[in-house]
Amino acid sequence: MEAPDVRFNKVALGRTDVDNLDLTNVDVDPEGTLNIVKVAKGRKKRPPKPASEPMEISGDIHVNNMTGNVTAAGMSQKLHINPSNLAIVLKGLNDPIENNIQLAFAGGGSTKAGAAATPGSIVLVGVADVFDKGKLRLDTASVKEQLKLANVDVAAVNPFLAIAKANLVLAGMATARWT
Repeated sequence: MEAPDVRFNKVALGRTDVDNLDLTNVDVDPEGTLNIVKVAKGRKKRPPKPASEPMEISGDIHVNNMTGNVTAAGMSQKLHINPSNLAIVLKGLNDPIENNIQLAFAGGGSTKAGAAATPGSIVLVGVADVFDKGKLRLDTASVKEQLKLANVDVAAVNPFLAIAKANLVLAGMATARWT
């Protein structure tokens, strides 16, 4: 007997805190796939029938004190995520999404033990209104964000540019502020 097709179209997370998330040993393969995504894959299932109504999701989600290490194919440096915090507020799928993302990291050090690393940070704070009637609408999106970069080694982006087959190589440190 086959399990019934149960659908949930409303998810209200309320205030959700994830404390001390450790992203130790996250790796991006040459195709750009995260190793943690591969772990989550299970056996193949039949594709679900499309929902008649879009999912409604809401919540005030906080990731507190996130740390970890990230490597990527072709990247000679390991990215060390220092204690970082993220906050996302979803009032509803069609409402603006508020974000306050504060990433602290040390990059530029070799993946070999004992190498020195340069501390840096990326801060993104603002509001993005990208959904309309349950669909992603980039043509009518409204995004008001403030981005601050401090000591970001842009060479760390090169493996991802290679995956995208972009004919571009970046080098150097970036410190900037955009609003």
